[in-house]
Amino acid sequence: MSGFGVLAAWANTTVPVVVFSGSANPLDMNHALELGACEFVQKPTDFNAYQEAVRELIARWGHAKRNRTRMQN
Repeated sequence: MSGFGVLAAWANTTVPVVVFSGSANPLDMNHALELGACEFVQKPTDFNAYQEAVRELIARWGHAKRNRTRMQN
């Protein structure tokens, strides 16, 4: 199953999906977002840059989760 197939299968879940892809094609990015991905990140080829991209996602999503929790309380 392709990544797009996985996204289509998960379309009705509440699980946020971030796509890490080797593709730089804007059509792929738009298709992934249309299928319900929350973000589309082009995978860096350098391992250090890949680690940094993951750290940024964790920081951004962790910050958003903390804000949602505060708003619910």
